Amino acid sequence: MAGKKKAPSISKDDAEEYTQSLGQIVAGSWRQVALAKRLGIPEALGLTTEEWVNGRLGGYIRYSIAERRGAVAELAADGYSTRDIGEVLGVGNATAHRDIVSNETPSTENPNEDVAEVEPPVSNETPLDTVAALAATEEVKAAAEKKNAQLSKLDPETRKAVEEKVAEGVGVTEAKRQVISKNKVKQQLVAPPGKYRIMYADPPWSYGNTQPDYHTEQRDHYPVMKLFDICHLRIDDIAVRFKAEDDAVLFLWVTAPILKEAFEVIENWGFEYKAQFIWDKIKHNMGHYNSVRHELLLICTRGSCQPDVRKLFDSVVSIERTEHSRKPDFFYEIIETLYPEGRRLELFARGVARAGWDTFGYEAVHAQAAE
Repeated sequence: MAGKKKAPSISKDDAEEYTQSLGQIVAGSWRQVALAKRLGIPEALGLTTEEWVNGRLGGYIRYSIAERRGAVAELAADGYSTRDIGEVLGVGNATAHRDIVSNETPSTENPNEDVAEVEPPVSNETPLDTVAALAATEEVKAAAEKKNAQLSKLDPETRKAVEEKVAEGVGVTEAKRQVISKNKVKQQLVAPPGKYRIMYADPPWSYGNTQPDYHTEQRDHYPVMKLFDICHLRIDDIAVRFKAEDDAVLFLWVTAPILKEAFEVIENWGFEYKAQFIWDKIKHNMGHYNSVRHELLLICTRGSCQPDVRKLFDSVVSIERTEHSRKPDFFYEIIETLYPEGRRLELFARGVARAGWDTFGYEAVHAQAAE
């Protein structure tokens, strides 16, 4: 792959898990091998790409000239070097270079003649293995087509910026995420002056994902922030703790994987954890350790700020999730019922501000702008 060599972005344990799962799906399909190389999986296991494919996946797949050249064209377009392309496909550098040239000029070779350098591996695949491999490959292909369709919907300026990053060797998906993030953070953030008694926050947590490039993640929807930046968030150059009244309450959204980090935010913002609501989203998301269907809304206070209204809501709220990251309006109703008095501020707000709330965030739309 083009560019300076980087350390693996994945742990050895995660690389081992990926390898075992991939070996069960398909032996050596080039798209999966290319993805693994991009993630640094072979390197995390102390192996070269060739050692990883031959030793852990059962060897390279033998392709026809047309198939191989199609793969070479895609890899080259994604910024892979001739050497990297050879490692992904199991061919020599000379073959990879020749294919790149051949893709640019008419070929006189016999398309029915296969000159791949790698002999086909001995396979113990059953018909069911073959069906599973084909299904996995089609799933990746469908996901890639979906991403391409999304790219085609970008406005001309954004698309041009994405294409420029791709030309620099950045993958299409990552380029799109970077450009969208940069465009959104150009906006000026402003909030009304004064302090607030009630704060409600849904931070754009960064999870450090190691998911395949074609998987949707947070950055496909909004710019994410590092933990340090969330902890030291400033509103009109004023730290969050100084935007809160001496007696105030904070409702903070967090997911299970980053629960520990949330307490650093709570402390830096000047609050103490008190209790929590659990949002049962009904629909599941796949996690590393279980099938995830909930998020946590932490209740934190500073000074003395127990609810004005002594109504005890059930701590578990079951409402089916809708679009990405959108929280049910019912939680606004809970907060407004418990704390009817005092100024309210929603941090990292998205969309049109709710009546009775001030907002602060790159995706916040104030009432006047929405009219």
